[in-house]
Amino acid sequence: MKADPILIGLLNGLFGMTESVDNGVSPSFFKEFITALAHARNTKKETADLIADALEFMYTPWPDNSDKYALRNQLIDLIGDYNFVAPSHEVADIHSQHAPVLHVRVRSPLKERQFLS
Repeated sequence: MKADPILIGLLNGLFGMTESVDNGVSPSFFKEFITALAHARNTKKETADLIADALEFMYTPWPDNSDKYALRNQLIDLIGDYNFVAPSHEVADIHSQHAPVLHVRVRSPLKERQFLS
C-alpha cells in the first residue's frame, strides 16, 4: 500500500475562552485560568498543582509579568498550544514514521495583524 504525503496546518491565535479578554487579563485571572486548566485535566491534586506551576512559569511573559496584554497573548498561546499544536505534533510524529513526506505549515494572523495596526 502506497503512503501519501501528509499536510498539517496550524493557525496561531485561535482560542476558546468564554470571558472577554479584549482589554487584557489581570495577573490573578492569568493564574486562576492556568490553575483551572491544569486541575480540569488531572485528577490528582498534586499533579495538577505541579502542572499549573510549570505552565505558569513557561507562559508568564518575562520580565514584565503584569502587562495585561502580554498576559492575554500568553493565555491565547497556551490555549492554542494545548488544543491545536500539541495534538497536531503528536499526529505528525505518528505519521512521520509511515509517510514518505510530512509538511507542517504554521501561520500567525495575529502577529501579522499587529504589524498592520
